[in-house]
Amino acid sequence: MILKTASGQIVPLIHLNGTSRLALLEEYRAADQAIREALSCVQAITVHERDFYLQDLQAFKLAQAQHEARVVDLYSMLNQIDEIWNAINEQV
Repeated sequence: MILKTASGQIVPLIHLNGTSRLALLEEYRAADQAIREALSCVQAITVHERDFYLQDLQAFKLAQAQHEARVVDLYSMLNQIDEIWNAINEQV
């Protein structure tokens, strides 16, 4: 049996010889906070057309799309970490 979240993330199983539930929850919470901080920093990055207009005409649109994809990736990672945290927290 493999314990997974709804999105398929494999979850650590709490048992006597493994890492404690509390330690795992603290580690995943720290990761959650770090990703939230990274997300805030990435969202604050200026992606403005004035910084790209001397390049190819598509440079700004491509840079904007790449920036948005990075934000989406961080949200995805955050959701995965939160799912795993919740699944660990539900174990008794």
